[in-house]
Amino acid sequence: MKPSLARRLTLAGAILITVTASAVATLGFRTTSAFLTARYQEHLRVLAQYAALHTELGLLLQDPDVVRSAVETLVDQADLQGIKVLDEKDRPVYVHQRHPWVEDARLRWVDVPVWTREIQNTLPGLDTDTAPRRIGTVRLGYRLDTLQGLLRQLVLRFALFTTGLIVVSALVYGAIARSLTHPLRRLEAAARDVAQGHLAVRAPQSGLRETDQVAHMFNAMLDALARREKDLEQLNARLCRREALAEVGRFSSMVAHEIKNPLTILRGSLQVLQRPDPDGTTHDTALRFMEEEVRRMDRLVSDFLLFAKPVVADRRPGNWVAWLQKASEKMRLLAEGGDRLHVEITGEGHVAGRFDAALMETALGHLVRNALEATRQGGLVRVKSWTEPHATAAQSPDGHTAENFEKDTLKDAAPRDISASHRHAYSKKGMDAGEPNALFDDATRHQAIWWCFAVEDSGPGVPEEHREKIFEPFFTTKAKGSGLGLAMVRRIVEAHGGTVFWTPGLGGKGSRFVVRVPAVLQVS
Repeated sequence: MKPSLARRLTLAGAILITVTASAVATLGFRTTSAFLTARYQEHLRVLAQYAALHTELGLLLQDPDVVRSAVETLVDQADLQGIKVLDEKDRPVYVHQRHPWVEDARLRWVDVPVWTREIQNTLPGLDTDTAPRRIGTVRLGYRLDTLQGLLRQLVLRFALFTTGLIVVSALVYGAIARSLTHPLRRLEAAARDVAQGHLAVRAPQSGLRETDQVAHMFNAMLDALARREKDLEQLNARLCRREALAEVGRFSSMVAHEIKNPLTILRGSLQVLQRPDPDGTTHDTALRFMEEEVRRMDRLVSDFLLFAKPVVADRRPGNWVAWLQKASEKMRLLAEGGDRLHVEITGEGHVAGRFDAALMETALGHLVRNALEATRQGGLVRVKSWTEPHATAAQSPDGHTAENFEKDTLKDAAPRDISASHRHAYSKKGMDAGEPNALFDDATRHQAIWWCFAVEDSGPGVPEEHREKIFEPFFTTKAKGSGLGLAMVRRIVEAHGGTVFWTPGLGGKGSRFVVRVPAVLQVS
């Protein structure tokens, strides 16, 4: 996950302040430490010079008591660990050490020589022509404990100051970053709402000139988009009205054309009935013609009404194989020429699905009637069924894909792995009880497949120039057809999540209409 702008600004500010404060603290500490050390050593040198001034007389007299009385005021200095007064031959005249066990090598020493000039300057009565000479040395031993303690306190204070500066700077940078990113987050939220279709959303002003300009341009874009969407809606409404009017006109023209022919025959038959019957059979023939045309008009009106209504499939659980057997047997008995209908069902198992049996029977009826009409010379019509794996049947000649297979087939249906606690809902007992999710026997699983059936005839087939249009409404090559049968078949099959397409029959002769619908195969 990429870091946000606020986090980047806060981190950059913290790093910058940390580096700067650390550098300043380090430089300040070193400078202060060097200054304090130099002043501390200078202070001890002054003390040593003071002691040298007061011990000059004692050294001249070689009197340890005078020397002790001269330097005993320095013994109480906390930083001094040792005092040594040496004669001109570096022999100790007076030695005082605060901690005798501390070796001299562990101490730092300040050496100041004692000159006879000092006492000459203070005692004018002495011979001033005598040249100054070194008569001894005063050595002060000291440790840096006090100074080091002071420096440790200084380091602690610098560390606390640096830490506080870093924390305060991070908080300030965080507040600045949030003030910059908050308007961007509101713009992001507005863009998300717009992406979800809420075009009435507008980006609020934030008080920052740059983000306010972005929000202004964003709102201007939304206003333009809303105007264009409104224009598109109006244009789409006009196009829909024109398309509807064109469809109504086309539908009306088709209805008028199809109704006109039977009306012409009916009018002619009525004229025949109004005249005397010379041979006694003319009136009967005219009445038979009138009956045929009335049935034809009734069929046309039924087809028109059926096509005009939207296809709403009442999909219920069922067995595709059992449905095809029942519907085919019914058509074999009732359809004209049904004795030429041959049904061949391949594949074993319970092929379950959710479908509207009446609508699918209507689609099958259109396909079977067209096939029987195409083979009036005595040819056979075959109805076959089989199953195909999901991946194999995913590509059909009309480009159908099975991307919504699971949603269309298994909606409210059995899950892939049926647990024991839910098995009743998918058992045959559950189906008998009217439970909508009952598809399988107990202790079964299922496999997603395509179930296919085809209606094949040995007729003349479909010319190549008509193959792209056969499923379009009102397209027909029959003298007495409405052109709505195959269009209804496609609408019904698509309402079940399937597809229908045409291919040549066996050997390239006749027609073969294939229907593929999603299904599930019972696996024990």
